[in-house]
Amino acid sequence: MEVFVKSFATYRTVKKATAISSALVLDALEAETSTVTVKGTSINRADTGNWLIADGGIYMISNVKPEADRTLLTLLSPLDAFSRPLELAAQASGQTIGGFVAAQLRSNWIAEADPAYAMPYLTVSGSDSTAFVPPETDSGGSFKLSDYCRLMRKSYRVTVKFYDAGSSLRCEIRKAPAASKQIPFGDGRSFLQSVDYSASGLAKLTVLHDVETGEKDANGDKIYARERSIWYLSESGEISQLIPARRASGEWGSIHVQGNKTVEEEVVKAFSKNKANHKLEFWSTLDLEVQTDCTFPVYGELLRSYISYKRKSSEDKRFYYKSGELATTATEKLRGVLK
Repeated sequence: MEVFVKSFATYRTVKKATAISSALVLDALEAETSTVTVKGTSINRADTGNWLIADGGIYMISNVKPEADRTLLTLLSPLDAFSRPLELAAQASGQTIGGFVAAQLRSNWIAEADPAYAMPYLTVSGSDSTAFVPPETDSGGSFKLSDYCRLMRKSYRVTVKFYDAGSSLRCEIRKAPAASKQIPFGDGRSFLQSVDYSASGLAKLTVLHDVETGEKDANGDKIYARERSIWYLSESGEISQLIPARRASGEWGSIHVQGNKTVEEEVVKAFSKNKANHKLEFWSTLDLEVQTDCTFPVYGELLRSYISYKRKSSEDKRFYYKSGELATTATEKLRGVLK
């Protein structure tokens, strides 16, 4: 396989190399790394931050490790190129999630005045019309677009994908349609690698919503009235205030919502960020999309889950999938706590 390095500044091809081996993440709900080992040392430290085209996919070079006759490249999703903190501005009425993401890309990267950080070669298109949900901001009122996009994908299926278009980098924003699949193991196409379960993850939420009354106390502070509601998560991922026929397993949590934030939006985000109660890994010749809802027969019982990770290795013709998002390593657990 031949790989091509494209300049971050111009998107022009500046180098070519032959890959010895590769493990490429084709898609994932979380930030993941890919690796490619190439012959020689022509791709060097000057290429960190540049783009790499490998097997038709687009990646960002994050680390270069040269050896005597080869170089190991660590790659990130192109979405991670859009992690600079941005200040959240007020949005016009009728804004959508897709429209908001597109506007951020155009104003902060395509039209960026500083040429060291601008991407004039980026083109954005999209058809998403999901009602706008504001990003969570830090103490300074800023957010990271990459984090926002990943959360909106998990919460509302709004996907942001990047494609190499020759002389330009194409971004497509759309709401992915729901799809479901039954995956039997041992049929000659799909083979179970491992499965782990955890009691973590949320299945029920108590929401404490403090609503402004329009009045102030003796100190001039706003007076709030507290409203309480209970929300449930079904086994198939639906959210409701009614107890579902097939309830998801998990913990009973609580969130606090203050002011004009929409309760349902906060509930969706809370459930989306706390789905980590299982992880199933398997090999398959089936070409499945990330977020496909799947039913797996596992040791005598049915597991309903969703594809969260898809990888292709040079050492195997099959796809490697992860379903669910259980944090199983110390690094993943730490990342889950920090987020």
